[in-house]
Amino acid sequence: MGQAENQVVAACFKYLQLRGCFVWRNQSRTFQVPGKGGKIRPMFVGTPGSPDIIGIMPGGRFIGVECKKPLGPRGGENGSSQSPEQKAWQDECERVGGLYILARSFGDVEEALAKGEK
Repeated sequence: MGQAENQVVAACFKYLQLRGCFVWRNQSRTFQVPGKGGKIRPMFVGTPGSPDIIGIMPGGRFIGVECKKPLGPRGGENGSSQSPEQKAWQDECERVGGLYILARSFGDVEEALAKGEK
């Protein structure tokens, strides 16, 4: 995750806290660790495709926010689109009534929350 994306995560996280959401940072990664006999093996942490921020909004609704770096002046750039796993996670979250936000700024979160309150 690049610096710009880290800044989006931090801003969205803080904004959600200020809105009274109970949120936490979520990461899914693969690490290489020694296994039996010293053979290197992968160790998976988290759920592939899960969003960067997960939590509960006031009232009890689940929220997931996937943060991407802002688009460049000519549109997309590396890291600005969802992976197939992230899209599948979004589809499942929304299917069961959760709020999933793809955010390139805290303004995207602000806008999505405003729509959800109407």
